[in-house]
Amino acid sequence: MKQKIAIQQTLTHRSLFHPEMEDGLKILSCGIHDLRSFLQETSVHNPFLRYSSTRQEDTDPLNYLQRPKELREEIQPQIALCEEHLDEDLCAYLLSQLNSNGYFKVPLDVLIRRCRFPADQILHTIACLRRMEPVGCFCFTLQECLRVQCEQSEEAPSETGEILCDHLEAIAENDIRSIQEATRLPVDEIEEGIRFIRTLNPKPAANYTLGAAYLQAEAAIRIEQGTIQIELLQQDFRLELQEGMPPNEQLSDELRKLRTQAQQLLDHVRKRNLTMIQILQALCDLQKDHFLTQAPLRYCTMQMVADRCGLHVSTVSRAISGKSFLFQGAEHPIASLLRHDGNHALGATDIQQTLETIIRDEDPTHPYSDAALQRLLAKADIALSRRTVAKYREACQIPCSSRRRQRT
Repeated sequence: MKQKIAIQQTLTHRSLFHPEMEDGLKILSCGIHDLRSFLQETSVHNPFLRYSSTRQEDTDPLNYLQRPKELREEIQPQIALCEEHLDEDLCAYLLSQLNSNGYFKVPLDVLIRRCRFPADQILHTIACLRRMEPVGCFCFTLQECLRVQCEQSEEAPSETGEILCDHLEAIAENDIRSIQEATRLPVDEIEEGIRFIRTLNPKPAANYTLGAAYLQAEAAIRIEQGTIQIELLQQDFRLELQEGMPPNEQLSDELRKLRTQAQQLLDHVRKRNLTMIQILQALCDLQKDHFLTQAPLRYCTMQMVADRCGLHVSTVSRAISGKSFLFQGAEHPIASLLRHDGNHALGATDIQQTLETIIRDEDPTHPYSDAALQRLLAKADIALSRRTVAKYREACQIPCSSRRRQRT
């Protein structure tokens, strides 16, 4: 009986994602407030770590045992479950602009001017956030706040209440006659509507704390003598290894493991700060004209930042998500420095005409590749990816460079 030897290949997937890598990514993703909380909690369970802070609220244990719920803790899960996609950084910015009652601290025009998101996107996001619990936050006036609560209520008097929101002063003075003259509503209906309005909450966020803002500035960007300076903020804590601990050979396996974790944690925190500075420096270099001369933001993608920093694009994404910077007294999401629509001022026809002109003037024996066309368009302040250049070229019914080349 013959025996056959069969060689069979089996493809298996081995994960190289170690626990220390997970800790590093978690620390990189954390905002400064969450980072402080994580480091303090970890130091409690690791005898080799010592965490200290100059912040009074960090050293008072009562603030952690009896801390009221933060508004962002109520809002954030609802954002994740919202049927419409809401930009996390924009939501974070809007949350950071609320006062303790849930109203915006600045007028709408100032809110829009300080934020680099489009005005229509800001207005749409505000409209969505107002309908989330606690209903009525993200408003500019008491009238808006109460009207939103009326709109969201399913009770019958809410329709009358919505009308009466235009007559709050008369309601305060109990001037039923002037309300009736203005609305032509029956007195009993007006009285029912007033009773409903008085059940509404004029301070919808009063039972929550703003605490550490969901979007907290990680850095300040300043212009000094014509140069851009970057400074990390909120660095008001110290994390270090405990001194006077026994050497490794005198420790149990569990304690040696905790010491290793403590050292790795210190390394991750240092690397996080270096990565933040590195990314912000790359963004400031790419958007130099904007910071120095207030010029419009240039085309800038996360991949461009990653290439400059020598990082993976996912690392850049984790590092800037939910984080902001201060510039000229205003707070801005770091992600707002990215621009994927660098040619919003130009229409497709303008871009195609420019592309046709460049190709018409090329050397027919050495035609421009799509990559070369991309560089030439960039010199004309038209920033496009190579793939997009190819699509515009095809739209002009212009063949690729190999088919345009004339043989001599």
